[in-house]
Amino acid sequence: MTAPTRRPTPVPAPPANGLPPTPPSAPPPQVEAVAAPVTGLHLGRGRTGPVVLRLFRRDGTRVAVLGAPAPARLLVLRAVAAGVPTAVVTPRPAGWSALGGVVLAPPGSAPDAGLVADEARTNDVGPVGAVKAWQCRVEFRTPFVANDVVALTNADLVVTARLDPEVSGGMRGAFGLSRDDARVLTSLDPGSFAAVHRGRLQVMSLDPTPPEQALLARLG
Repeated sequence: MTAPTRRPTPVPAPPANGLPPTPPSAPPPQVEAVAAPVTGLHLGRGRTGPVVLRLFRRDGTRVAVLGAPAPARLLVLRAVAAGVPTAVVTPRPAGWSALGGVVLAPPGSAPDAGLVADEARTNDVGPVGAVKAWQCRVEFRTPFVANDVVALTNADLVVTARLDPEVSGGMRGAFGLSRDDARVLTSLDPGSFAAVHRGRLQVMSLDPTPPEQALLARLG
């Protein structure tokens, strides 16, 4: 009996370019989505967590702080701590002498700093001053009537303590707030503030650390 004839194993033809064939690529690994971190200066705590303000933008940022100056002063402290070049325009430079790392400038000046806090325009009724690219300007204001806040419509952000109904009504018209939001502004607890963006607001309380509290007391 003759053995069966074995057929030769076929040999694949070499690729036309003379290179070995590329092995099939493995499927890409599944990557779990991760939320982007919040960036900006931390100011306080709201009902849903930290309140972080994005103050440094390509077009510049204007901020008005109404009533109590504590939010503006805390922003200055935290900007200095974060290494942001900071200047304070003030008629009372001795009041800021406890804070190092900040340039003190006279009223009417326009310092070239990343954050400029101007407490020399407290009783002004005009719009917030001009800003440069990537600069934040924070102005202390004390509004007495509705028109005082209507003039602030060029502000990107308003941080305010409790307002009386007339001024709250001005805020509602100037920043597109709802009737309920306007009522919130008239009923803020002592120590509470509202961060008002166009069309919305966020209630918060400041959360200075013990060293910050001690320094804020010296700035008062």
